[in-house]
Amino acid sequence: MKKTYIIISFVCLIIVACSEQRTEYFINGTEAQRSTTAKHGWIPEWFPTAAKEIQMQYDIDTNYRWFRFKLDKEARNSFIRIFQPVSWDEAKNIKARAPRSAKWWFEGLIQAQPANDSALNADIYIRNDIRTPEKAYLAVSKTDDSIFLWIER
Repeated sequence: MKKTYIIISFVCLIIVACSEQRTEYFINGTEAQRSTTAKHGWIPEWFPTAAKEIQMQYDIDTNYRWFRFKLDKEARNSFIRIFQPVSWDEAKNIKARAPRSAKWWFEGLIQAQPANDSALNADIYIRNDIRTPEKAYLAVSKTDDSIFLWIER
């Protein structure tokens, strides 16, 4: 019986250790770029310093990163230039993993009416820098100044 408890405890420990996600909040992009999180590579060097109210979550095991932030119109238009627009057909095939327990993720983007419509109130973009093996996706809200960015390996 004791052996069973040890095995169950070990399996639970492995499950918890294999899915570690951390969250951060930054007032602005300059603070984010100067952070220890950025020094460890979790924030890309091209992340906009003009960003405000930055919510971030990253997964230590998979290197996935999720951001929600705000940009004024001029900064948003400048930032979008490093991305390419994605067609509606391409966007439907993107397998976006959501961060665990992040109530802010895609908040306000999913259309509520009609109830059977899963469309987004956002324009979708992609960035795939030839120097790095990661893809970055951008969802720019059509209803406010929120931007959602997720980066996957």
